[in-house]
Amino acid sequence: MQTNFANEISINYSSMNRFQDNIEMIVDAVKGKGPHFVIGHSMGGLYALHLTQWVRVVGGVSISTPFRGSSTADWAKYIVPSYPLFRDIGRKSDPIREANEMQLEIPWTQIVTTTGSVPYHNGPNDGVCTLASMTHREDMEHIEVAHTHYETMCSDSVAEIIKRKYEHAIQLKMQ
Repeated sequence: MQTNFANEISINYSSMNRFQDNIEMIVDAVKGKGPHFVIGHSMGGLYALHLTQWVRVVGGVSISTPFRGSSTADWAKYIVPSYPLFRDIGRKSDPIREANEMQLEIPWTQIVTTTGSVPYHNGPNDGVCTLASMTHREDMEHIEVAHTHYETMCSDSVAEIIKRKYEHAIQLKMQ
């Protein structure tokens, strides 16, 4: 999803890389170009939150982000040990633990996707993340949308939410 904001920076990373390697690459790509309003989907929401520790961020939107981690990843990392994402997104992983120690002092919205479901996740889910993990953080506004984990990235209503949150963050920055 492109938002077409002025000075938009779109960053791609590989889930085959370790979290720490990806966050360093992201920081290098945006350092000195802020202040930033960050948007991230799924694991990208965790990168966006971690980015607040490295550069000036004035607000953010995370979409379908498992802030409490994934119990599915806790066992999947043993089935596919070469896949770094499963190690990085587990409930006790360093990226999840560190994210939960971060205090947000900027406006942040978590878009919670509520449609879709697979039986092996522990609880209601969007096909990838549980609703409990997406709504774990209490220092964020939660907006529920009736989309699956991936449908949300093609949603006009999600794009409108992002634009409204961006405008709000910019207004606050100007005060």
